[in-house]
Amino acid sequence: MIATDAELYAVLRQFNPWWSGSRFPELPAWRRAAFAEIAAWAKNPPGGRALLLSGARQVGKTTLFLQAIDDLLSRGTPAQNILYATFDHPLLKLVGLETVLRLWAEHEPPAEGIQYLFLDEIQVVKDWQTWLKIQVDFTKHRRIAVTGSAAPLLREGQKSGVGRWHTIRLATLSFYEYLNIRKAETPEPAEIGSLARLFDWSPRQFVKAAEDARPLVPLFNEYLLRGGFPQVALADSIVTGQRPDNGFKYFEPGDIRIETSLGTYGIEVGGGKGGKGGSAISDGASGSTYKMNSNGDVTDHYTASSRQVAGSIWADLDWLADPIAPYGPVQFKIDGDSTLVGQADYVFTRNSYTTQHAVIELAFDLDVLEGAMIQSVHWRPTCGNDELNVQFDAVPEPTTIAFLALGSVAFLRRTRHA
Repeated sequence: MIATDAELYAVLRQFNPWWSGSRFPELPAWRRAAFAEIAAWAKNPPGGRALLLSGARQVGKTTLFLQAIDDLLSRGTPAQNILYATFDHPLLKLVGLETVLRLWAEHEPPAEGIQYLFLDEIQVVKDWQTWLKIQVDFTKHRRIAVTGSAAPLLREGQKSGVGRWHTIRLATLSFYEYLNIRKAETPEPAEIGSLARLFDWSPRQFVKAAEDARPLVPLFNEYLLRGGFPQVALADSIVTGQRPDNGFKYFEPGDIRIETSLGTYGIEVGGGKGGKGGSAISDGASGSTYKMNSNGDVTDHYTASSRQVAGSIWADLDWLADPIAPYGPVQFKIDGDSTLVGQADYVFTRNSYTTQHAVIELAFDLDVLEGAMIQSVHWRPTCGNDELNVQFDAVPEPTTIAFLALGSVAFLRRTRHA
């Protein structure tokens, strides 16, 4: 037996505090633009269809569901008529959807009227497309909303679910949403209706719009720097330090080291022979391993394998220590025992104007780690001046992970060791 019914019901009660008269604590007051579309669906689903909310991890899908549930409760929907379950939870994933529905019916029998089911990470449920089609066709008293993050499964669901569910693709924050989250004062936008109307504008109107938008320029630069993920947008500050690749004769970016319960993995950062140019490095660009002297200056390069490209994820690596205290592993070199386990969606942006800004953004499926639990993530440049260490006290999300602004921005000044 995986777990008793009592243990499983206790898990469901944690996810559904409204069953005991409570609400989910600390829901954000701001709402993404997609909330209006979800709320409209909850009131009157077009054609009686279900709702499929797709998007990357950490873009706010679960928060939108919880806000929609809070809105339903505020409008008088009986608490027992609302079920929320996430199949990220190991017990719920193992027992399956039918057991979850049985426990709901037995312990919190719904009242008369519409029942609302909000199911997170539906892609881990076997044959979820078939189940959802049957529910839409034969249980008209249920309104079912699901989320999914695995693109191949969602594409398969799109083929089999035509006419049975409506898909909302949730992207990262727009600049307007970013301003709302940051509680920034914004000018009233001009009512143009369509971009074609701009051709009828006079020069005076363009000048006025530019003047109105001038206070937003720093915020727009900040938006580009932080990216469009809500949690990063809400961060009070961004870590700053030396740009990690300020020239071949100085220092170079190290590789990303991931410590897990099953060993150490590395992600190739790339960067070539220094970063005086401003071009971005994206996944698939050539990687490199640097030779360093006792000051941490780069003196030469090892010949890198053609497979050691930027964003590639490796196991069983030969890690090279930084020659500068605290002498930790800073970059890796692959050999015959090394294993390529995956490839991240990756970009390393280097500012071409100041030559002192750099942002690393990446995301990858955690399945490449073969069930290993991430314990910590480390990154540092070869100069040893700056180091980023992230410790995971809880199990991270199991499908994808994004390290936004890893090494976040490096811009203070060029620093050389004597």
